[in-house]
Amino acid sequence: LDVALSPTLLGATEINADKLRHVLTLIRPFYSQIVVDLGRLDRLGSILLDRMNDILVVTTTSVQALFEAKRLIGALRRADFEGDRLRLIVNQHEKTQGYAGTDLDRVFGIPVFDRFPDAGRELNDAGVRGKMPAENGEYRAHMAKLARRVAGLPEKISKGPVKQLLSLVDKLR
Repeated sequence: LDVALSPTLLGATEINADKLRHVLTLIRPFYSQIVVDLGRLDRLGSILLDRMNDILVVTTTSVQALFEAKRLIGALRRADFEGDRLRLIVNQHEKTQGYAGTDLDRVFGIPVFDRFPDAGRELNDAGVRGKMPAENGEYRAHMAKLARRVAGLPEKISKGPVKQLLSLVDKLR
């Protein structure tokens, strides 16, 4: 995994879209997956659309977030992003919020690809500690499962306690 920080974090005022397009073209042969977090779709993001194979739209279930996600999906459809190339992820989804899967599918016109449970406490605790969420935490496990799914990798089968013990014994031999 290689991570490139946004130049704006390093003091640059604006990203040059043509240079970024060029960089994406150059590095594409070296990676099976390239993930670009565009935040909100702005001028830069719209310039890069032709370099994107898939777009994951992430939203929460607040009214404002749902409204913005619907507008974004409409704009992406007008830019010819349809079908499996456009995926919706609902973050902080609670079963008590009253949104059935079909309700959100109908609102957005595309099926919800994934729903992340509300992990506010887990993420807050990690932030307070200044560390990543716990490896055995629900949020991190869900993120890994989503990453495997997006990358087209088989789902990782978790080992039960007996298999874990046998695996450890094998490693010690």
